[in-house]
Amino acid sequence: MAQLKVNVKVHWVDEKQGGKVRLPLNRRYYVTTESMKGKGGKACPWSLALDITSNNNEGGSRVGFGTAYFLFDEAPDFLLIQGAVLNVYEGPKRVAMIEVL
Repeated sequence: MAQLKVNVKVHWVDEKQGGKVRLPLNRRYYVTTESMKGKGGKACPWSLALDITSNNNEGGSRVGFGTAYFLFDEAPDFLLIQGAVLNVYEGPKRVAMIEVL
């Protein structure tokens, strides 16, 4: 099955609030989502790949752009619709909120 890849805007958590010091750029970055029900009804955090192509400062906030996709066929890719937002984590720490463009 082909993976659904979507364009995303990444709203990075500020360093002062525990966010990443060095933002990923031009490489694949793996994160997990909050617990969500997948296609089979199973609720759990899902692995998500982010391919970040740029990072900027917008109004004092760190913002990135790239693509995102789930790593498993059973994941809730039906949630990756324009305007959807997901909090993403590195371990237990929230590192960003992604917005599907």
